[in-house]
Amino acid sequence: MTGQHESDQPISPFLARFHADLFRVSMALASQAVLWRTLNSASFSDPWPPIFNSIVEKSFWLLAALVLSSSSLAYLFKCIFYFDVVKAEFLDRWRVNYFFAPWIAAILLLQCLLPNRYDRWRGSGWEGIKFLNWGHLNSAISRAFWCAFTMPILLLEVKIYGQWFTKGKRFLSTVANPSTHISLIGNFVAAQAAARLALLELSLFLFAVGIVHYVVVFVTLYQRLPYNDSFPAQLRPASFLSIAAPSMASVAWASLTGDFGSGCKMLHFLSLFLFTLL
Repeated sequence: MTGQHESDQPISPFLARFHADLFRVSMALASQAVLWRTLNSASFSDPWPPIFNSIVEKSFWLLAALVLSSSSLAYLFKCIFYFDVVKAEFLDRWRVNYFFAPWIAAILLLQCLLPNRYDRWRGSGWEGIKFLNWGHLNSAISRAFWCAFTMPILLLEVKIYGQWFTKGKRFLSTVANPSTHISLIGNFVAAQAAARLALLELSLFLFAVGIVHYVVVFVTLYQRLPYNDSFPAQLRPASFLSIAAPSMASVAWASLTGDFGSGCKMLHFLSLFLFTLL
């Protein structure tokens, strides 16, 4: 009887409280891994030894991968046992954008696994250390992973962007909010990874879709239309996502063109200006 009573107990409400916006943690950790990998390249000079940057990069990568995998597993169980709650989150104008976050984090982690001939520790005494050499993928496997991580982003964009052109109630002017930038960041992150994988046409396609919709979203949010209610206080930190979109766009365009030219600098300066506004 005791075992039957325990089996009849409801599932822990932790799953019901596990919202999609928690995926932002893995996205932030993955971006830190990419940052430290950039610091470890020969194109950037810093006072730290190369092995220090590599250790920090790998540590952030492992932590981000652990958080992403555990969060994805928890949300998978939530989809099974609390599908109505997941559906409500998908219909929420704020939290629907966080469904892009796990795929963005996965693409960022993938970029850390791409071989980089500019690694500062190559050709040095640290090249034989296994902790620095693990995890490099070849081109075919990297492209397969890129397609697997990018396809959900495109499907979500078709669903969300398509609603802006239909006659339904979910017009951009009524649902736009700072978290909408996450979908745009997904375009730029995927475009940067595609450029590094020599998929230039796909990279240009993703960048074009992202930059056009960024202009539309930026103008909509900047106008602060009267029928678009104010942002909830607990979600106001999401306003800083408006800085991430042009910043990521500048990096993606630099990867696409091979040079941090005038276009990249314009987007970079725009992000600095938005930072001063916030």
